[in-house]
Order: sequence, then structure tokens, then C-alpha cells
Amino acid sequence: MAKLLEVKNLVTHFMTQDGIVQAVSGVSFEVNKGEMVALVGESGCGKTVSSLSVLQLIPQPPGKIVAGQVLFNGVDLLKKNKEEMQKIRGSNISMIFQEPMTSLNPVLTIGRQLTEGLQFHLKLNKNEATRQAVELLKSVGIPHAEGRLNDYPHHFSGGMRQRVMIAMALACEPQLVIADEPTTAVDVTIQAQLLDLIRSLTLRLNTALIIITHNLGVVARYAQRVYVMYAGQIMEQGTAIDVYHKPLHPYTAGLLGSV
Repeated sequence: MAKLLEVKNLVTHFMTQDGIVQAVSGVSFEVNKGEMVALVGESGCGKTVSSLSVLQLIPQPPGKIVAGQVLFNGVDLLKKNKEEMQKIRGSNISMIFQEPMTSLNPVLTIGRQLTEGLQFHLKLNKNEATRQAVELLKSVGIPHAEGRLNDYPHHFSGGMRQRVMIAMALACEPQLVIADEPTTAVDVTIQAQLLDLIRSLTLRLNTALIIITHNLGVVARYAQRVYVMYAGQIMEQGTAIDVYHKPLHPYTAGLLGSV
């Protein structure tokens, strides 16, 4: 399979009053076109910081990407300036954030937040973008889609807000979607629905998917390959079957045992 994303020796630090925090220490992983890869590990191990570093979304200061390469289709994203990254985010690479209530803008309608990316990246006019937004809401299972474009995020339940986030992430049919704990804010029954939805839509678009989670059941069901993280480093990698049935690193064995 052709490589889509290669992260090589990524190092990200945060400058704090107590000194330097090494959030990511030499992380390397890769994603092939159309593949689903999982980054697994306990809270605070560096999963989210790694993914935010890929898109240069680390707040600087206090954060700083100190070293490494992020090769997307062979081009190093860390050498891109702010304007170049704005064109890549949302069109080539999208992200589904952990908490939709804080990721969606509370003072803008859902319709405006959906059409903004369509107009910026695909150069659609207002009417075309609105029609596309309605289709996107329908595709993620939101009923009465046309009437809901004028609603605000607080009018939606947690599960529905996350569906909107999925629609926004897939709006421009990106080559890669990064899903950061996409089911944290919803109950167990909705979790399965959302994950099935993400997987079916990415398969239909042949979009690669990085899913960041500490839910090992999610990994077993959906991921083709797994990277296990601990303390800012990759401890183990392999196919989901190998990592589950033949863990090589003591931390992986402990993580599986904690279930």
C-alpha cells in the first residue's frame, strides 16, 4: 500500500514554570492510503499532542515542535507556513476533536460552520455550499437537516454535535481524518453508532483514518494497525491481531490486562 503520512522522530515540548515538559519524545508512525490506524495509550501519554503536532495546532507558546518530520504525500508539513497549513487543514487532512461543545463555535449557526470550509476550500458560492451542507447533515443521520442549519450547537445533543463534527471533517473529502477520542462525550450506545458511521463514511471516500483512543474494544473492532504509546513514546506497533494476541512489551500486556 502507498504511504500517505509518515511521522519521523517527532519531538514536542511545553515550556512551563516548572521547566520543560517533554510531551512527545521521538515518535514515529505511518499511515497508508485508505488505512485505519489506532494510537492507543492511557491519558496523558502524548496521543493528542502527537496528532495536533501533525497539523501544527500546538499553541506556541507554551508548546514547541522541537524536531522531526511530518511527511504527507512526501511533503514535510512542518516546513509549511501558517497560510499554507490553513489550506491543508480541512481539505487534505481533517480532525474530529474530542469535545464537540468546545470545538464548535457557540455563537455561529451549524449551517455557517459547515459552509465556511466548503466556501474556503472548494470555492463554492453560498447557495451551493448550503445545498452541500444539507447533504452532509443527511449523510451523518441528522433528521430534518435543512431546518437544522439555522440552529446553534446548544440546540443539539452531545451525539448530534459529534455527528456535525464528523460532517465538517468529511465535507471536503480529505485524504486523512484524525479522530481524537471521537466518542468521549456520548454514552455507550451512541458510541457504537458514531464509530460505525465514521468507518462507513471513510471507507466510502477511501479516506485514511487515525483513531486516538484508550478504548481497546474500539481498536479490536476497527483498526488494521496499532501503535501503543506511553510517556511520549511508541512502545509497540503491529497489526491489531498481533498486538492483542502476542503483546511484546510489558506495558502493552499491562494495558490489555487492565481491561
